[in-house]
Amino acid sequence: MTTEPRKVSLQECESLIQQIRDVISARVVADEHGGIQEIHVLAEINRSPKQIVRDIETTFMVNYGWSIDHKKISVVQLETKEHGPAPKRMVIETINFTISGAHSEVKVILRLGETVREGNASGAGARSNHARLIATATLDAAEKFLEGNVLLVVEDITALHFAGKQVALVCVAVVGASGEESLLGAAFSRQDDKEGIVRATLDAINRRYSLFN
Repeated sequence: MTTEPRKVSLQECESLIQQIRDVISARVVADEHGGIQEIHVLAEINRSPKQIVRDIETTFMVNYGWSIDHKKISVVQLETKEHGPAPKRMVIETINFTISGAHSEVKVILRLGETVREGNASGAGARSNHARLIATATLDAAEKFLEGNVLLVVEDITALHFAGKQVALVCVAVVGASGEESLLGAAFSRQDDKEGIVRATLDAINRRYSLFN
């Protein structure tokens, strides 16, 4: 039995692409059958076009189960000097994960410029809970930089294999005075899965950090 694919509007596809780090705008062109014929992306120059294309492929695979031919994606990059210096980004300082019996504790220290903040999370020591605790501790540290302007919550977290590598995916709910939005972050997990989870969490929020203040 064949499952009918989910119907998704072009606007929803464009909105999804625009959540990807360094993407400024996106336009999706449909073919005569309603499938994706072309994807045109305007992006900043912080990363290579190949990295942005891979992020688009991963995002569509994770959200819709679609395999997008990279040849359909074109990326034009702009140097946005008129916007002033590049925004500061939170980076990983240290990650500590401890298990005591059935209990787990996580401490994540982030650096933003010369300032560091510590985030903490604790809960059940079950392996299935480890990733969420790590992401929660990361957001706890990030919230301290934001000084209460918004609340950051782990909405969902998963891992998958893509291009022969493991990818961490984190969806963060941002709740503020203007409402709520969901941000998606992705990062390849290298030797340490914990670091991949923290980097994916930061990928979700770093590109919007300046808007939260």
